[in-house]
Amino acid sequence: MNVLKKDVTRVASLCGVSLLALALDVASPVYAQSSLPPVTVDAPQAQRRATTTAVTRSSSRTVRANRAARRPANSPAQAATSPIVNVERAGGPINGYVASRSASSTKTDTPIIETPQSISVVSREQIRDQGGQTLGEVLNYVPGVSVQATSFTRVSDNVAIRGFDVSSGNGGLLRDGLKLTSGVYDSTTEPFGLERVEVVKGASSILFGQLGPGGFVNAISKKPTENPFGEVNVSVGDYQRKEISADVGGKLADDGSLLYRFTGLVRKSDTPTNYIPDDKVYVAPSVTWRPDANTSLNVYGYYQETKTRFPTPLPAIGTILPTSVGTIPRQNFLGEPNFDRFETKAGAVGYQFEHSFNNAVKIRQNLRLYDAVTDWDYLLLNSIGANGRTASRNVSSRVEHGNGFAVDTSAEFKFVAGPTAHTVIAGVDYYRSVLNSNRYGGTASTVDIFNPVYGTPVTVNRNVNNGSNSLSNQVGIYVQDQIKVYDKFVLLLGGRKDFSDVETRSFRTGVFSSQQDEAWTGRAGAVYLFDNGVAPYASFSQSFAPVLGVDRLGSTFNPTRGEQYEVGVRYQPVGTRMLFSVAAFEITQQNVLTPDPIDFTYSVQSGEAKSRGIELEAKAEFGALSVVSAYTYTDARTTRTNDPTLLNQRLISVPYNTVSLWGLYDFGALGWHGFKFGGGVRAIGETNLPGAAFDVPAYAVVDLVASYDLKYLARELNGFHARLNVKNLFNNGYTVCVGATGCRYGDPQTVLATVSYRW
Repeated sequence: MNVLKKDVTRVASLCGVSLLALALDVASPVYAQSSLPPVTVDAPQAQRRATTTAVTRSSSRTVRANRAARRPANSPAQAATSPIVNVERAGGPINGYVASRSASSTKTDTPIIETPQSISVVSREQIRDQGGQTLGEVLNYVPGVSVQATSFTRVSDNVAIRGFDVSSGNGGLLRDGLKLTSGVYDSTTEPFGLERVEVVKGASSILFGQLGPGGFVNAISKKPTENPFGEVNVSVGDYQRKEISADVGGKLADDGSLLYRFTGLVRKSDTPTNYIPDDKVYVAPSVTWRPDANTSLNVYGYYQETKTRFPTPLPAIGTILPTSVGTIPRQNFLGEPNFDRFETKAGAVGYQFEHSFNNAVKIRQNLRLYDAVTDWDYLLLNSIGANGRTASRNVSSRVEHGNGFAVDTSAEFKFVAGPTAHTVIAGVDYYRSVLNSNRYGGTASTVDIFNPVYGTPVTVNRNVNNGSNSLSNQVGIYVQDQIKVYDKFVLLLGGRKDFSDVETRSFRTGVFSSQQDEAWTGRAGAVYLFDNGVAPYASFSQSFAPVLGVDRLGSTFNPTRGEQYEVGVRYQPVGTRMLFSVAAFEITQQNVLTPDPIDFTYSVQSGEAKSRGIELEAKAEFGALSVVSAYTYTDARTTRTNDPTLLNQRLISVPYNTVSLWGLYDFGALGWHGFKFGGGVRAIGETNLPGAAFDVPAYAVVDLVASYDLKYLARELNGFHARLNVKNLFNNGYTVCVGATGCRYGDPQTVLATVSYRW
C-alpha cells in the first residue's frame, strides 16, 4: 500500500509539473473568447490536423479575431485525407482534444471560458486514441467522475459525478440534449456513434428538469457532414474479440441542401469473465436537410442490440479480503450458462430543427422517440457457507420494456441594451417515460465459488410478479439570459418551473400510487474576461428530483433538492490550443431518505448529503504533443441520517483523490513520419465501505496507444492506418465496490489492434 501511495504521489507531482510547464510555455498576449461567432462545419477528420482556428470575441461593438499558429506545410499531420473542421461550433467536431465551445450547460452556442460552471469535453479523437469501448471508459480521464468496473458498464452506463449518482432511469444521462432511457438497464451508449461527450458538473435542473445534484452527461451523436468522407475499421483483440465498424457521410444533393451520415458497428467477443460475451450490433443513419442558409432539419435514428451476461456482484470478503480458502478468481462465472442472459434491443428516432428568422431571433425544436426491451436472467450470490467456498444463489428473471418521448422547443433572442448584449433563451420541454418491469424469483442450487460446476436446473416462479409499471410525465418551462457587459463581464441568470406526475402500479399487490410534484429551480453565475486569457467565475445552481414511495403515515415524499456553490478560474491562452481549469465546489442534497426512528421499515426525509472538493483539468496541444491532465479531491459524505452506521461516512465508491495524465506524441516532428505513441496513467484513491472495518484499496492503471499511417510504408497503402491499444498494461488487479456485497473486479490487461481505411 505504501508503494501505491508513493506511485500516486509521483503521478500527482508529474501532473502538477506538466500544468506548470504548459503555463510557462505561453508567452504571447491573450484575449478572451465570447459568444456568437459565425461558424462553418465541414466533415470530421480521421486524423488530427493542424488548422487555423478562429477564436473570436464578438459583441455589438467589438470583434477581435485571433488565429492559432500554423504547423509547417510539410507536417505529416497535413496529409490526412478527410476534410477538416474550419471553425468549431457547439456539439460539432473538435480538432484534436481541446474543445472551446459547448451548448450543454446553456442550450446556446457558448464559449466554455464564458460559462460559469465546470464542463469537461471528451472529443471523438480522444475517445479513439484512448480506445473507449464503453461510456465509463470514455470518462476515465475526466475529473470528478466515478465509474463502475468495465464488466458492469457493459450492461449499464453507471456514472457518479462529484459523489452523486446520475445514472438512475431518466436521470442525468442525456443524448443530444434530451433525456433518453426509462430504466437503468434499458441500454448502453455506444462510443463509436458519438462526436463528443460533455460532462456538466453540479446542480443543473435549470434547463433539463429532474436531475441529481452531481450534474449530467450529454453524449452528442455524429451528424451529417457536407464534405464527403469515410472510414472502415477492423479490430481484433484479446478474448476472441472481432469487430468491424464504418462511418461514412457527405452530400446527397450537389448544392449541399441534403446531407447524410451512416455509422455502424458489429462486434463478437468474449470477456475476462468466463461465459460472459460482449456482442453488439449498432447502426445509426441520419439525414440533414438545409433548404436555405437559415433553416436546418436533421432527422436521425439508431438501433442497437446487445448480448452479454450480468456480472454477478461479489462480496467484499472474498474479493478485497480473502475468505478462509482465498479470494474468488477473477475469471470465475458464478451463474448458469444455460440460464443467465442479458439481451437488449433498443432504438430511437428523432429530429433536430433550427430556423433563424434574422440575426436576432432563432427557434429550435428537439424531438425523439425511444423504445427498449431487455430480457435479463441471472443468479445472484446470497451468502457464503462456513467452509468459505460454497455459496447459495438467488434467482432473478426480468423482462423490461421501456419507452420514452422527449421534446424541447425554445426561442433564442439577441439584443443590445446600452452597454449590455443579451442572449435570451426561453422554452418548454416535455418528457414522458414508461417502464414496464416484470420480475420473478425462483430457486437454484449452490455453487463452489472457487471451482464452479454448471448444469443444475434453475426454477423460476412465474406465479408471483414482483415488478411494476410506472408512468412519468415531466413538463418544464424555463428562461435564461446571458448578459455581456462591455465585452468583459458575463452574467448568467435563469429560472425554471417543473411539473412532475408519476403513476406506479405493483403487479404483485395491485396497489396503484400517484404522485405530483412541482419545483422552482434557478441559477446565477458571473465570469470576468481578462485580456490575458484568465477568466474567474462564480455560480450558484439548484436541482431537484422526485422521490417515489410513501412514509409511515401514507404521505408521499417531497423531491430531493440540491444546491451547488462553485468558484473557479479558467485560462485560455491565445495562439494555442490550451484550456486550463480550476474549480472549488460545495453541493448539498436535502430531503434524502433515512430510516424512520419510530418504524425502521419506513423512511423519513430528514437525511442530507454533502460534497466538497477541488478539480483541476488541463487540456493542451502544443507542437507535436497532446496532453490531458486532471486531479480531483472530493469529500462526499452523509451529514444527516437516522442510521448511526452511515452518519459522517463517505459516500460509497467516491475516493478522496483521483489523478490522471494522458499524452500523445506525433513523432513526425522527429522525422518518424506517420508514427504516434502515447499513454496514460489513472490513479484512484481508497473508497469507503460504510459499516465495514476496511476500505476498498486504491489502485493505478497504465494505458498505452501506438498508431501508424501506413502510407509511409508504401504509396499503395495510402489511406490505411494501424493502431494498437493496451489497457492496464501491467495487469494490475483491482476491485470496484458499491457496497459490501457489490464488488466487481476490474479488467486485466487487454490488447486491441485496429486497421482502418479512411478516405
